[in-house]
Amino acid sequence: LCKNCNSELVDLYCSECGQKNIESFTFTKLVKDFFDNIFSLDSRLFQTLKFLIIRPGYLTNEYWSGKRITYLPPFRLYLLISIVCFGIGSMQLPEIYAILPYVYFFLMPCTALILLILYRKNNSLYFHHFITTLHFHSFMFLMFTFGKLLYFFNKEIPIVSNISNIVTITILIYLFFMLKNIYIETLTKFIIKFVTLICIYIALFFSLIITIGTFVKQL
Repeated sequence: LCKNCNSELVDLYCSECGQKNIESFTFTKLVKDFFDNIFSLDSRLFQTLKFLIIRPGYLTNEYWSGKRITYLPPFRLYLLISIVCFGIGSMQLPEIYAILPYVYFFLMPCTALILLILYRKNNSLYFHHFITTLHFHSFMFLMFTFGKLLYFFNKEIPIVSNISNIVTITILIYLFFMLKNIYIETLTKFIIKFVTLICIYIALFFSLIITIGTFVKQL
């Protein structure tokens, strides 16, 4: 029986709770278990970041189809990248980065709702669109982090001085291909929905910045 949930064991890992079956506790097994988990996380993280960067929409489609064990879960990926992004940003612009996590906390579910409305004929659930939103924001925060690090270490290079514009254009191009690879439809319909999404997203972003910023100042 599994020592964690008392379910009957069929293999090395419990089919109910996923705990590994270890008969005896030894230092060697403890060390091996530690490094197995570390290297497993590293390989999954590398694999996830690779596809997140080079194949827009691929991770979302994989997750939708049920292929989830190979990659980091969307929320864990988002949490990991956002902590790094906001941590670095708070050292450079502490005031704005104090409220940005709250802005995106409200913005992300709103974005998923917009996608649900725009693609209501796709027969996809709100959950599906929220996964899309998590993966997109993970890439966006990754680009923010890269841009800030590049600017911090190479301020004197001319192209680096325009890094924010480059990052913004890269994110928009990425979002275009990401949505195109996820939501299959005619190009005309897609462009109309893409522009609509961007306009609503920008309006919501600045509205939340003003609202939350005002609320924080009053505290």
